[in-house]
Amino acid sequence: MKVISPVGRLAFPLILFTALLLSQNRATAQYYTLGNDPANVKWSIMRGDTYKIIYPQQTDSLARRYLYLFEKHRHTNLAGLRIESPKMPIILHPYTTTSNATVVWAPRRMEIFTSPPATGGYAQNWETQLALHEGRHLGQMQHYTKGVFSFFNILFGEQSLALGIGFYPSVWLLEGDAVLNESDFSNAGRGRSGEFLMYYRTAFLQDDIRSYYHWRYGSYRHFAPNKYAFGYLLTSMMRYASGNYYATGDAMSIQVKRWWDFFGVWNTSFIRATGRTPRRHWRLAVSFMSDLWQKDYLSRGPYHIAEPLLAKEPRIYTSYTDILPTEKGIIATKSGYHDSRMLVSIDSLGKERRIRPFAPTTSNIISDGDSTLIWAETIPDLRWELQNFSIIRSYDLNSKEIRDITSRTKYFNPALSADGQSLFVVEYPIGGGSQLVQIDKKEGCVTKRIPAPPGGQITEIAQIGESLYALIITESGMGIYRTGIYSDNGVWHNEIPDQHRYIQDLTVSDNSLCFTSDLDGLVNSYIYNPDLKLMRKLTNSRFGAKYPHIDNNSGRLYWADFGLKGYQPVSAPLDSLDWRVADFGKPFINNISEHLSRQARLNTQPLSEEEDAALKARIDSLPAKKYKKLPHLLRIHSWAPFYANINRIMNMSYEHFYQLVSVGATVISQNDLSTATMQLGYSYHKGFHSGHLNFNYSGLYPVLEIAVDYNDRHRTNTTIEEVHHHQTIIPAHPGVMPGEVYPIRYTIDTTDIPSWDVSLRTYVPLNLSKSGWNSGLIPQLRYDFSNDKYSLFGHKGIYRHSLTYGVRYYKMLPNPKSRLFPKWGFGVQVSGAYSHGPHNSSGNIAYIYTYGYLPGILNNQGIKLSAAYQKQFNKRAFGYLPNLASMPRGFDNIVLMDYAKFTADYAIPIYLGDVTWPWLYYLKRLQIIPFGDFAINRASWYPQNGIIKPIDRKYLYSYGVDVLVNAHLLRIGSELSFGFRYARTSIGTNYWNALFSTGLF
Repeated sequence: MKVISPVGRLAFPLILFTALLLSQNRATAQYYTLGNDPANVKWSIMRGDTYKIIYPQQTDSLARRYLYLFEKHRHTNLAGLRIESPKMPIILHPYTTTSNATVVWAPRRMEIFTSPPATGGYAQNWETQLALHEGRHLGQMQHYTKGVFSFFNILFGEQSLALGIGFYPSVWLLEGDAVLNESDFSNAGRGRSGEFLMYYRTAFLQDDIRSYYHWRYGSYRHFAPNKYAFGYLLTSMMRYASGNYYATGDAMSIQVKRWWDFFGVWNTSFIRATGRTPRRHWRLAVSFMSDLWQKDYLSRGPYHIAEPLLAKEPRIYTSYTDILPTEKGIIATKSGYHDSRMLVSIDSLGKERRIRPFAPTTSNIISDGDSTLIWAETIPDLRWELQNFSIIRSYDLNSKEIRDITSRTKYFNPALSADGQSLFVVEYPIGGGSQLVQIDKKEGCVTKRIPAPPGGQITEIAQIGESLYALIITESGMGIYRTGIYSDNGVWHNEIPDQHRYIQDLTVSDNSLCFTSDLDGLVNSYIYNPDLKLMRKLTNSRFGAKYPHIDNNSGRLYWADFGLKGYQPVSAPLDSLDWRVADFGKPFINNISEHLSRQARLNTQPLSEEEDAALKARIDSLPAKKYKKLPHLLRIHSWAPFYANINRIMNMSYEHFYQLVSVGATVISQNDLSTATMQLGYSYHKGFHSGHLNFNYSGLYPVLEIAVDYNDRHRTNTTIEEVHHHQTIIPAHPGVMPGEVYPIRYTIDTTDIPSWDVSLRTYVPLNLSKSGWNSGLIPQLRYDFSNDKYSLFGHKGIYRHSLTYGVRYYKMLPNPKSRLFPKWGFGVQVSGAYSHGPHNSSGNIAYIYTYGYLPGILNNQGIKLSAAYQKQFNKRAFGYLPNLASMPRGFDNIVLMDYAKFTADYAIPIYLGDVTWPWLYYLKRLQIIPFGDFAINRASWYPQNGIIKPIDRKYLYSYGVDVLVNAHLLRIGSELSFGFRYARTSIGTNYWNALFSTGLF
């Protein structure tokens, strides 16, 4: 059993405090980076009234638009919080196809991925959407810089905000309030979408009524919507029921004023701001929305009857999308709690067959005939995390071959031309805007480009005859536009006027357009005839319908119908469908959203037309300056009146507690571009005044790291020599006879000279992920130096140093929610260590490690097998270089010379029923992982009492189990995993160790 010393008992709470201090709601640790843009990017900077914006030089007009929108909406975003916005840098990342943004508070910044969403977005401009949502986050977090937290800011710098964010508001409150804000000040925010709360509607109408904690924390068996939907449903009900537009801001202000009441202020703040606790508001929301949705449900009938295409419904949440009918059945993509995304076929009897893994981020799949599938897939850059591409790919169902039609492009949502010889795709250039591009289907070369209307974003395309139809988002909403392929000179004509309901899944059936929309408040399928200017509703689904595809050969409509277990493939005869006339001029009105929006507009004052025009003119005239990387390499943003080694805390890698936290001071730096992070520290322990430096630079192709520790201990001098006639006086030891002659002796002398420990590391993280597999290649090189001196076999003493080199490769499927191990995967690592000098013939190590993942007996279980081999090439063993291989679990380290190890782990997740005791615990899952380790040890040595002794243990083995519980404790939003490891070794010892992990690390 592990024993913690009195020092350890003091250090452990300090470690947890430090972890909380270093955590962020958007970040997992102090050194939080989203990744890096390409090294050759030239940057500019522009300063507005409140924000400064840092951006690649080729995106100047886009940067001015973002600066204008954030300044324009600043007052309305923050009025409901009763707070002013802080000065904040905004960094634009235009090289990734990801559509997102994040606010981080250490160092304080906002980072925006500027590429708009090509699918699943909003019927409004992407830049406006971000300004409304992310601008709200700035005010939320600014609350926790006031009152007592301003004092904490003096002590800890910008990271002090984590004390407020960590203790008080949950992520659901921050995100739900931001979604509410975007819905208040636009006509197309998520709160108005028919799809956003679709699962809650489905659940409540089928009496799936769970507790507040079940919906908040989620489950490994029962699907629960994300923090955005949960948060919006709860915060909107708080405002709707209380009538207090300032509810979120008032609650946060009370939390700041009563900061000392750690366990009571949460409920107190909401009672004072809204009249109820969050749990009581949730009960009200369930009751109110159940009644509302029940009345709505009854008013929409009768509902059509669809034929399920699966022989049996999945037992756990599983969605089938991209429904494509074939002669033998359908093709679809499948993903869920048990499975990462897969391409599957379902025959006419409902039997499913897996075809191959499929990428998680793609467009809808289209079919070129009956055997070729075409789609757009997101492919990462080989090195840069913030650069990726969307390329057009195809798959032949007969030959099983995947082909890249384009490379290093930003093409989305391919559509087949009428003659089948070319493809129409959407392109989102780095500088902003969008355009329709026609490419050759075989070679991918461009034959035509048609820009979108000014300020418009094209999302999907379809061709009927000599006309092209496109879904386009403008400042006025979303509509269907038309242009001629050979006429109109690229001029777009409005076919369906801009409006605020979302349209997606655009396909062609004969001379009509088929698509889905939440026009009537739910997601349903529609068909529009451009010649007749007539739109009809095809499906009247109970809960939602997407991915429609009309198959004229069978006379049926195929689609994915929504339910509690996800989207399920269904079909119905065309003559059984709804066919009622529909009109985008008569959209569904969300009365709750309208009420909340009127409430918001009554309590805020937007800019007047004159103020708005003046602001735009001022921003258009702002000078842009070159942003130089070197002068901005350091940005000291946080500090602490004690020493904390962040990297070691994150990895829990240490030999002594003082290497994690101790008396002293810490200074932390991270530049705006997140390419340079640094920690500078001073610590005091056991009479040592120590200095520490950790620096990481990732702005070059290889990542560079340096770690320096000065005076952590005294320097040592080690002498290793041969003594042919020295006999042991140690009593009998297993495998060793008294009086045996040992040829090697060592002595260690401690000096009064301060120690220097320096580590230089470089590596290149290459991302090879593609086709649904996560894979990568990481070559690395590390040089370690210490001023400890070694005198070996009569040679002059030298400083200890070593060079470690190696390469690691891995390829595995993504891990779905219910599994502990990937279903399939493998990895291999080849490494070596070398130390130059007179002793190098005794200090070389070669090491190889391989591992693989296999499915278990049940669908959520898994197997991990591994094998490792280490060889020290030496003539006289002394363990100058540390082992690269690990011992069987439960054993202490010894010097390994010729060593092989084999391991087997079997992961068994057990659902605990989401048992809860309000505020104390919420138990989700039990992890039981029995394991067995077996090692063949042909030669090993162990230093003891001045003699390096041979150990005669050829076979080592251990077996045991890891037991962990996944739970939420004391209302903490981050899921905790805690438990123990037990191992029984072949030498008869029992090993126990505590296991712990959390989302903070």
